[in-house]
Amino acid sequence: APLLAEVARRAPPEWEFLLAGQVFQPANVRELREVPRFRWLGDLPYDRLPAFLAHVDVGVIPYRPEKAARMHPLKFYEYLAAGLPLVTT
Repeated sequence: APLLAEVARRAPPEWEFLLAGQVFQPANVRELREVPRFRWLGDLPYDRLPAFLAHVDVGVIPYRPEKAARMHPLKFYEYLAAGLPLVTT
């Protein structure tokens, strides 16, 4: 979360960060909640996902590297299926 907050602070003013899905460790995202460019959308039903991703420029999977090695995130395939460039740890 601190890395995403710093990226948002340094990004061009026209950039907006939309976060969808569950937050599993709320304490780790406290800093993000204070950055005005972040919008929390919560869980999105799968039938709304294609319409949502059609308005996204870049997919981000911001898992900590030590956790990412143990995970196989569905987001990876969703972003690639939508034709999005992907940024991940």
